[in-house]
Amino acid sequence: MIKQPVLAELQYFVSSVSLLYKGVPLKDSAAATALVKCALHLLEDLPSTRDAVFEYFSLVFNGAVKSYLSNVEKNNPDASAEDDTIQEIHEALERLVTNGPPAWSPLISSWSLRLLGEICDKNSRRRPLDIRTSCNLWLGCQAIRCLVGLTALCFSKLDEAEVDNCIAGLLNTFAQYSPYFDWVVARLGGCFPARVIARMLGCGLKRFTGEYDQVDSEVEVLSYLAAANEEHLRRALRDIIEREAAGNKLTVPYLLHLSKNSEVLAQSLAAVFLEQHTDAHLQLFRSQCKFWPANYNITNVVHIVTG
Repeated sequence: MIKQPVLAELQYFVSSVSLLYKGVPLKDSAAATALVKCALHLLEDLPSTRDAVFEYFSLVFNGAVKSYLSNVEKNNPDASAEDDTIQEIHEALERLVTNGPPAWSPLISSWSLRLLGEICDKNSRRRPLDIRTSCNLWLGCQAIRCLVGLTALCFSKLDEAEVDNCIAGLLNTFAQYSPYFDWVVARLGGCFPARVIARMLGCGLKRFTGEYDQVDSEVEVLSYLAAANEEHLRRALRDIIEREAAGNKLTVPYLLHLSKNSEVLAQSLAAVFLEQHTDAHLQLFRSQCKFWPANYNITNVVHIVTG
């Protein structure tokens, strides 16, 4: 049975949030603070309310982002009215991740990644921005900074199995919301650069058909990560060639396709080709090239290696 104080908080939470969804704002900042505290109590004391509480938090973060973007358009540097509420939610969730049971980290990171994807997609511009410009725009918003920081903190608390699941979640969100989510992958990918680079290459190869494949997002994210993690990129390229090249005839064309669009990737691929410059590899490439897409041949490999 739910204890009376918790039941009272639940009733207050439901009635207050119902009004918010109807477009009726809270009367003042004190009411906003009280509702946040109530939601946080329910989050810890009544597990069955977690989905509803996180939905409320999502509503607050969406409102803060909307205010921020409106201020950007008006060239108005003022903080949004929701910033204090955002900070309070952020600090409370940080405490749960840092001091609470380990189960909070994957739960909170999953929510924050999904919310980041939805926000970026909902507020996307017709023409996507490059990663650095996107970082400058989005990280100017306190709500977004809190979500990114919270996700990175969650990642730091995960065990090996949870890390793999969270990277899978990150890349699934990337696939769903690219190109507007690219900057998030580039930013958070720095928490586990080796794994994210390797997984991105593997996922990209699975999708690659050799005909009109759009790899702009992969190229931009990989290039961004490689700028500070070139050795991780080379190791991932080396591994995918050694692991996949013999069985998958599209491996080399896929890597050539990536490198055509990025000097950073081209230089790393050239270094790996030179490292693996053996008669066995050359014979493998020669035997496979007749199965490559029409716009790729062994000359492309030579061109990459010779610069």
